[in-house]
Amino acid sequence: MKRQNGFTVVELMVTLIVAGILIAVAVPSLTNLYYGTRAKSAISGIESAIMFGRSQAVSFSRNVSICPGTGGGCTGDWIDGYNVILDSASNGTKDANTDALRVLDGFNDKDFIKVSTSSPISFNADGMLNGTSQITINYCPESKTSEYSKGIVVSVSGKISSATTTVNCS
Repeated sequence: MKRQNGFTVVELMVTLIVAGILIAVAVPSLTNLYYGTRAKSAISGIESAIMFGRSQAVSFSRNVSICPGTGGGCTGDWIDGYNVILDSASNGTKDANTDALRVLDGFNDKDFIKVSTSSPISFNADGMLNGTSQITINYCPESKTSEYSKGIVVSVSGKISSATTTVNCS
């Protein structure tokens, strides 16, 4: 009689149980990694747009604003996307006969963004923030109080740094 090679039902069941346990342990860790990476990527994109806007203000010797909106306008919510525009009046209105310098797509619609000002983030020709106070921007994945939230602070001089206090979007 020839002996057949293969797995028994018992060996297969033990293998499936061990695999199920490993997956049950790994999935929460991967979810945490996903939220942390999503927040870090989003805040990095916002930071990049702010640095771009500031450099364009200096390059063009004109006011440049970063504001929420789609299609080059400054209306809407930050989560839907944002624009970098030439804005001589610093009022969130794109200068006549100009296109948006950069239009950025929205974020995950389950996330939240909180900006400490309702007006556009605007830089003057010297690269200084228009206004008298710093601006804080927080990004929160999945909930307004997510432990994976990230934030940045834009000082009046235009310097960007990571938020050091508790970050939330409440």
